[in-house]
Order: sequence, then structure tokens, then C-alpha cells
Amino acid sequence: MTAASKEGFVALGVYGAYPHTNGFLPGGERMVVGSAGLDALLIVDVAIGATPRPLLELAEIGSAPGAIPWFDVALEVPLLATVWAGRILTLDLSDAAPRPRAVRTAAEGAAFDGLVSISPDGSRIAAIEVRGDSRTLLSIDARSGSVESSTALHGEANHVQISPADPAWVGFAHEGPAASIPDRMWGVHPRLAPQGISLFDQRALSADHDDPLQAGHERWMFHRPGAIIVAYGEGPAPRGVWEVPVGAEARLISAGDRDWHCGISRDGTRVVVDTTGPAAAPGRGWADAGDRSSIVVIDTATGARTVIAETRFAPHPFHPHPAFTPDGAQIVHNHIDPQGRRGVALREAAQ
Repeated sequence: MTAASKEGFVALGVYGAYPHTNGFLPGGERMVVGSAGLDALLIVDVAIGATPRPLLELAEIGSAPGAIPWFDVALEVPLLATVWAGRILTLDLSDAAPRPRAVRTAAEGAAFDGLVSISPDGSRIAAIEVRGDSRTLLSIDARSGSVESSTALHGEANHVQISPADPAWVGFAHEGPAASIPDRMWGVHPRLAPQGISLFDQRALSADHDDPLQAGHERWMFHRPGAIIVAYGEGPAPRGVWEVPVGAEARLISAGDRDWHCGISRDGTRVVVDTTGPAAAPGRGWADAGDRSSIVVIDTATGARTVIAETRFAPHPFHPHPAFTPDGAQIVHNHIDPQGRRGVALREAAQ
């Protein structure tokens, strides 16, 4: 698809999309990134790695102290959704000079979680409304801003994501310390699960049924309804990357003691993970992890693993957060090199 610089960077001083969202415009030639120093979104030509050009200056919209601008680009149309200063915004990326459009403003006394999801055709946005200790999943018309449906959620919930394979499904995470959450992965469907259903039985799948798998960082799949999800190295076996299809049994794709975030190719044949510490380091979980991480590509049929890069990490937004390019040929991830330079890197994916 493209060639990065010798250092691997496509652009410096920026970060990529959250791992369960999409930063690529249709076709994959351009990618949205966030500015590490400013509350701004930018766009970069992936093929040539040119200097990113400004896309959206969020400071002009309002103040959101401590917030990180995350975003999601529709898979089929050049429409971006984001949240800032209590507003859900869209940006038409087909415009030469796009201007943000406020789709919906949070009700008085409420706020939106910082991650939203836009449907592949750009017609619908899923968001989680936060009001005190309560959480409500909203399905919002991306044009009118009207709420098409709402579902009360139990406990702390985040990581909302519309299923790319079947947009009727909307996934979300039961958030909290992995050691104390036995039901991380949930889905809502207007007919099959209108009140939500837990999809990953961490207790039943654990080698020790009294000690559930410690799960986190799920990514809904492109080729079939359901998600891949990581069972962390801090918890019981079987640890590693799991496939959790809707309506079918979960299976361990590949065992791993340090898997962290995960992504999947659009055809479902490969998974990519970053790790807590170097992949080859002894131990598991966060033991002696330091600030090091490996980028590992996994064959979903065989579970075979190939380390394609080594990197470092820092607090959000500079976790590695690897993802496949739309054509599956390369991996994009946040990268910190030995000199401390930060940016978005591009690597050839293992075949």
C-alpha cells in the first residue's frame, strides 16, 4: 500500500485512532490522526507520509480539560464522528475545508463518554450518555441528532462500537479492574438482545472456574458479528486472544501471556496485538514490562505469531494501539523510538 520512512514513521507528533475505531478514509490512502500537543485532528496522506494538514481545531468549539480527542471514521463514506465539550460532532471529509457539525448536545447534568462509534454507512452514531452513576446507550440519527433508541446499562460502561459486520449489533464493555469484572464484553441488538447480553463467559472459559479470565480491549470483527478480545496475562489461563462470535462458541485464537490491545484484518485472517513488555520477555502480564511493547501479527487459523516491530509506550494517547490498514498489507501503530520521538508508524504485516 505504501512505504514509510526508514524510521517507520508516517508522521511525528501525532497519534492514531483508538484500536476499536477506524481512522482511515474509504480507500485507505488517507488517515485521520490526533495532535499530541494540541486539541486538534489532522489528516495525513499515508502513501507519501506528507506533513499532516489541519482538519479540526477543537479549541474553537469549546474547552474540555483533560480530554483526549478520539474519533471514528465511517467505513463506507468519508464521515467522521467525535465528541468534544459535551457535543457529538461530525465532519464531512469529502469537503476541501470541512466544518464541524454539532449532531447532539448532552442534556443538562449529563455528558457523553469520550468514545463514539459511527455506522459503516455513516447514518447512525452510537454513544454512551453518562449521568452520575448511570449509563445509557444511545443510537442517534447522524443527520437529525434524534435518539432512535436507548438502552439502560448496568454499571460502568464504555468502548461502544457498532458491529461492522452487522450494524444492528452494538457492543460495549463493562469497565473496571480486570480482576473484578467477570463479564467484560456485551452486545445490544434490537430484536435478539434489546436489553443487552453478556457474550463472553469469562468464568466458564477459565481453567479455574473460581477465577474468571481477566478480559479487556475487545474489537468487533469486520467479517462476522462478534469480537476478538484479550485475556490478560495477569489472570488465569487460557490467556491470549480470543474470538467471540455472536451465537457460536468462543475459541482461543492464540495463547499469549502479554497481549494488551488487539485489532483484526477486514477478512478476519489475521489479528494484531501489542504487548505489555517485550513479547519474548519471561514472565507475564506487567511483570518487568517497563515501557516496552512488541507489535505481533497472528494467523487466526493456526495461531502462529510473528513479531514485526518493537516500540515503547507512554500514557494515553501513546499506547501502541495497532491496527491493520484497510487492505491488510500493513500495520499502523503509535510509536516511540529510542530517541524519544513520538508519532504514527507503519509496518509491513506478516504474510
